[in-house]
Amino acid sequence: MRSLLIPAAAMALLCTACSGSKKLLPAEALHMDAATTQAYPSRFYDDQTHIRYDFRNDDKNFYVILETDNAGSKMRILREGVKIYFSPSQSKDAGRYIQYPYNTIANDKHPQSQQGAPPDHSAPETRKTDNHNDIAFHQQAALNANGKVEVIDINNSTSFQFTAATDANGFFRYVAAIPRSALSINKNNTVIGISIAEMKRNGGSYGGHGTPQTHVSAGGGGMHGGGMGGRGMRGGGGHGGGMRRDEASEGGDRNVMANAGGKVDWWYKVALVQ
Repeated sequence: MRSLLIPAAAMALLCTACSGSKKLLPAEALHMDAATTQAYPSRFYDDQTHIRYDFRNDDKNFYVILETDNAGSKMRILREGVKIYFSPSQSKDAGRYIQYPYNTIANDKHPQSQQGAPPDHSAPETRKTDNHNDIAFHQQAALNANGKVEVIDINNSTSFQFTAATDANGFFRYVAAIPRSALSINKNNTVIGISIAEMKRNGGSYGGHGTPQTHVSAGGGGMHGGGMGGRGMRGGGGHGGGMRRDEASEGGDRNVMANAGGKVDWWYKVALVQ
């Protein structure tokens, strides 16, 4: 399996400079199981947002994984929601996507009682030592098909599945499972897009606009510990290290928000694993 990853890694590295273009980047999904996850932690890393991500599949589902130890990026994911596009064609098509979390207030469609997470007033030492299941506060997703929105209660969904959790060290992991039957697959390839809006305050966005610089972590340079229980994040590829925890967690809200910026509009043509 390791030999199969080398061509995809090389191609993705060559395409780093064009990751903000309309071109589809190539990727190879890995099989979704505990052993593979431990051997191959998330391979793709975005310098601006400090988000590591990957694609997996099994016989039933296709999985999009996002991971970060940056507090601002975690907040951005949970506040703005992640849009995962699964194109009905073999091209970049934003007409169909699943969004989680789905902020019903921001989308002005449902009463405030359905809105997501309440403020976390727990003591800092409690937040650092307790595992936290973020999905408990964010229980709605939305399926958007050409502008027609279907709100999904993730506790009762038998198709689209989501997990979002922060471990005791502040490492956040987000997983969205899309049924393979919902994908458009041609010659074992499917087109997937990932988009996260930037957080806004007083009519403006936090910094970091521009072309996303995404690359693979060749040689397995991933999270400390690896796998589902990975702790923290090492820098991947050739663009320097990941966010240091003192910068992400102890630098104050202003520093955290600035480090959460950066365009997230990643599109891939993914080869599914058999």
